[in-house]
Amino acid sequence: MIHYVLSGTGDLVKDGAEDRIYKNEGFLIKPDEVNYYRADDNDPWTYVWIGFNGAESENLLQHSEIGSISPVFHCDECRWIFEKIENSAYIEQGRELYLLSLLYAFFSETSKHSIVTDSSYAAKARDMIKVNLDKDIKVSDISQTLGLDRRYFCSLFKEKYGISPQSFIIKEKINRAMALLESTGISVGEVARSVGYTDQFAFSKIFKKYAGTSPINYRRKKL
Repeated sequence: MIHYVLSGTGDLVKDGAEDRIYKNEGFLIKPDEVNYYRADDNDPWTYVWIGFNGAESENLLQHSEIGSISPVFHCDECRWIFEKIENSAYIEQGRELYLLSLLYAFFSETSKHSIVTDSSYAAKARDMIKVNLDKDIKVSDISQTLGLDRRYFCSLFKEKYGISPQSFIIKEKINRAMALLESTGISVGEVARSVGYTDQFAFSKIFKKYAGTSPINYRRKKL
């Protein structure tokens, strides 16, 4: 199943990781995967979804970017496809073939993302951050991997997500740490290492700055 956000925002929770989904972004859910997704309270999303299966399903996914790094994808050019899907309910004859043609059009668009735009650079960077939260992520390493000047990369990332990449990295690490403190019994030191901090004191200091309380007190409040 592919969900695509037409407006608003929401969150996808998978394997303990939480992704914020924005307009013109979507996410893939494969069979037998356990996921939880919800609309944002202040800016709830409107989305359209399409489900598909069959022998060609995996082949189609392999020829696109979807699911290769993250279940979340960004595609401005895909909007018209999902709008047509949304409006297809009124087609009485040939609707299944029409939807199939739109599905192929969708994968055609996503496969074009080897030609990277500024927006997809930002999306790729976001995916890199989310799958490497257990590491000491440096903005300079991300910009170098993408082949971009660091200052230019920071500018386009902030334009896309309204936050600097460094602040985004910290926010995502603290969100992951909060989830671990709430759902597991592992020590604060283990939580710190799980989100890329080898220094527990440094982790506790930055956690308190962003969460307003220490990791230990945060866990106590959630018990």
